[in-house]
Amino acid sequence: MLTLFDAHTGVPTAVIDATDITAMRTGAVTAIGAQHLARPDAKILGHIGARGTSYWNVRLLDRLFDFDEIRVHSRRPESREAFAATLRRDLGKGIVVTGDWESAVRGANIVVEASRCRNRRPCCATLTQGSPSSAAPPHPTPRPRRGVAARGLAQAAKAVPSASGETHPSRCRDEHVKTAVLPDTRL
Repeated sequence: MLTLFDAHTGVPTAVIDATDITAMRTGAVTAIGAQHLARPDAKILGHIGARGTSYWNVRLLDRLFDFDEIRVHSRRPESREAFAATLRRDLGKGIVVTGDWESAVRGANIVVEASRCRNRRPCCATLTQGSPSSAAPPHPTPRPRRGVAARGLAQAAKAVPSASGETHPSRCRDEHVKTAVLPDTRL
């Protein structure tokens, strides 16, 4: 909910649903973060998650970077397919749908993780990797995991933790700084 107040009297003038505004604002913050952290020649986006702010993350990042390739992954096939169809229609470009998150992020210049992160793994709003040629994927895992794997963070040039689900940014950061996976200098 968003409440608008009269600037002179302080009286509420409107109460509106802020769901769309919140998604747009969060997508804008993701895009601005990537604009300052990613290489200006980034051409491949890997996006994990297909709900909430995902649409605006991809749309606004593409506006800034004009990606040659956009890869999307979501745990549920129907979600990732519907998300990709909406992006194809609105962006007017091909979208690669992946069946696993590793395929979405392998070799990507910018990785956005916007899924529900319930297991205290890092939820990264933006993860930029060193270069397209040296970008390394997160370490393969024997079972499906949510969030970006710790070894993927170890490869990152910069990482920006953000709240998602029940995971708080300071817990994401602290857990990985303590284990030296993500040194404070790269936050």
